Amino acid sequence: DSGMEKSKKMGHTVDTCVVVSHYSRLSSSMNQNATNGTGPHEEPKIPWDDDRDVWWTDEMEDASTTCPPVWMDSEDPLFMLYTSGSTGKPKGVLHTTGGYLLYAATTFKYVFDY
Repeated sequence: DSGMEKSKKMGHTVDTCVVVSHYSRLSSSMNQNATNGTGPHEEPKIPWDDDRDVWWTDEMEDASTTCPPVWMDSEDPLFMLYTSGSTGKPKGVLHTTGGYLLYAATTFKYVFDY
């Protein structure tokens, strides 16, 4: 939620936010003690924008089981990896398609002696 607010303040727009439902991270003994073994009684309250937010499970119900390949350049962005910022300012690194695949191919070659 703070990421959405920071994006707005910086002038970025977010078209869609995919929300993943997950179980409580409390230990099972804590859950049993707190709720007599029945688990949490209510879902946590999260801010929701119907024009932007979607449930992951709803999106996956309509997703195709096939994904045709798309040709990419080696320097096209693949994903961004962020640190938590627990030791200072949060940082991120952009991994490119070529760098990731080169690492995967090199690892396969040397690990499996192929």
